[in-house]
Amino acid sequence: MAFNQNSVGGGTTARLTFGHNAFVDGLGTLSLFIWAFPNALAKNVVNDNTLLMKRTQDNANSGLFAWLYTNDGVSTSNNVEFDAYNWTTTQGTWIWDGPQDTNTHSHLLTYSYSSTANAPTYYLDGVAQTVQLVGNAPAGSIGSDTAPLYVGGGIDGAGTGFNRSFGGSLSHAAIWNAVLTPLEARLLAGGAPPLLIRPDALVFYCPCSPDPAQALDLGRAQLGVASITGTWLPADDPFGLLLPARGEAPVAFSPAFQALPYRRPNLPLYRR
Repeated sequence: MAFNQNSVGGGTTARLTFGHNAFVDGLGTLSLFIWAFPNALAKNVVNDNTLLMKRTQDNANSGLFAWLYTNDGVSTSNNVEFDAYNWTTTQGTWIWDGPQDTNTHSHLLTYSYSSTANAPTYYLDGVAQTVQLVGNAPAGSIGSDTAPLYVGGGIDGAGTGFNRSFGGSLSHAAIWNAVLTPLEARLLAGGAPPLLIRPDALVFYCPCSPDPAQALDLGRAQLGVASITGTWLPADDPFGLLLPARGEAPVAFSPAFQALPYRRPNLPLYRR
């Protein structure tokens, strides 16, 4: 299962709101992951279709990130944007070419606040993409961060209200307090559950399954059940829909997948 919000994004306030605590506030390094199946492309709609966001509503530089489907105002292709809001002087903004269709895709973004010279890496279906535009170069130092965590919706550019909800299905939203490797990006895109990728660094994980009213954080932050705004409905897991098209078993890494019970290893054939 996944969560679906039946709009094309933009102008709607639907979102899942989680709290915040020391595990997700002020992350110096981070990796963001999600599977997404949009109802429509967001090109020609500026700052539309929020996937993940952590930002206050007063437009201050006190949030951690906004990760959006967007149009950069330069090209007409569908793009993905990352805004690093946690810099005290100037937020960093980077834009890549995103999916050019409404199929299911995996998205992973990694970033480190250790230097203003650092650039994020965006992986589309496990493959690193080339930055198309740097909207702002970050400046300042790492600021405080006590904003809530939003999945599938976010605050507008003026920082005054919520109107950037994602239209489509989302599943397996995850955040690590580490920069994942290209190999780990490929593993996630190939179906590895986030719970099996660096579990010690997995601070947030919402499978988005099976009922939106039971949207839980299974990561180390343990942010509990989300507060739901708008109409989010159970939907077919975007990842589950993708696997048959790749000729793979849809059960192996579905949200319902459970590890096999522990079995004692076989004893060696020969012992001294």
